[in-house]
Amino acid sequence: MEALKSILHNLKDCENTKEPWHRVIKEYHWSKFISLDRFAWVKWNLVCKDIDILSWDWSIFFEVMVWALLKDMTVLIFSLRFDMGEKL
Repeated sequence: MEALKSILHNLKDCENTKEPWHRVIKEYHWSKFISLDRFAWVKWNLVCKDIDILSWDWSIFFEVMVWALLKDMTVLIFSLRFDMGEKL
């Protein structure tokens, strides 16, 4: 359960990920977006239709954004581990 908390922290609460979300979330939805617990946050983003400033289907954009953020975190983690191994 702690791993899930950590992943969701990195997806929505981390300073590096708040900025991309903040660019697309309507201002009046922002406080709800950042205050929901992990399960409510995912559910709300998958069913909400009018959360973003874009003209795209939000649930699809949300899924793609989560995937891209997870991919970037994975690349960062593995590149750091690789770099650390070379320095030993």
